[in-house]
Amino acid sequence: MEHTKGKIETKEEDHQHVGIYPENNTNCLAVVWSDDMFNAEANAKELVRRWNAFEKDGLVDELRKACEAAGRFIRNGIGLGYINMPEEQTDPAHTTLPKIEAAIAKVS
Repeated sequence: MEHTKGKIETKEEDHQHVGIYPENNTNCLAVVWSDDMFNAEANAKELVRRWNAFEKDGLVDELRKACEAAGRFIRNGIGLGYINMPEEQTDPAHTTLPKIEAAIAKVS
């Protein structure tokens, strides 16, 4: 799920689906389905509770800062010669920094 930059809430869609929405927004982020409404609603509310706790406690911001520091560490290590990148472009090492940058972009 892309970072919503704010609290999210649930809204009942029908007897088996519960939508998850940004607070004060009509664009649905996700739909939780279950065989019965009780489970769908309970699951959706638990997802929302956890996400809102991440927002309230600043976990998303802390993870962003950690990713920024990791990206800086890798860039500096490569630039100063402490990290030697493999020659072969198919090596997973070449995708690490772009993945970190993409994660930062989603929560910034």
